Amino acid sequence: MDELRKIDLNLLLTLHALLMEKHVTRAAVRLHRSQPAVSHALALLRAHFDDPLLVRKGGKMLLTERAQTLLPALDGALSELNDLVGSPEFDPLTARRTFRIAMSDYAARIVLPSLVSYLRKAAPGFNLAISQASREMMLTQLDDGEID
Repeated sequence: MDELRKIDLNLLLTLHALLMEKHVTRAAVRLHRSQPAVSHALALLRAHFDDPLLVRKGGKMLLTERAQTLLPALDGALSELNDLVGSPEFDPLTARRTFRIAMSDYAARIVLPSLVSYLRKAAPGFNLAISQASREMMLTQLDDGEID
């Protein structure tokens, strides 16, 4: 863990883009950053890893041996970090939630039977709290967070 304190983790995203693109400008576009900012990040990464990482040869940028060994590990680490901080997979069969819905009498007669039938099969942990209201009241309730 002490090694992680020595590097800005955002630099790892930049490193990944650089190694994938093998081109500073394309990496910058991919990251929505300026080319000078990515060039500066590359200089920091080169110093940190004590390796050029990318070298120009015949008009192309090639990965150094160290960069080639870093890429698969970086792919896996970033994927795991993305899973860690990302939203969990949504599974309607196991999810539990109550939806608060407002609708007119007519909509309730037309929509509710098929909606309830579908939800019983597709999302058995879902509950519906139905209220009937005018359009104006529904908009107010929606703005106030009283209905979904």
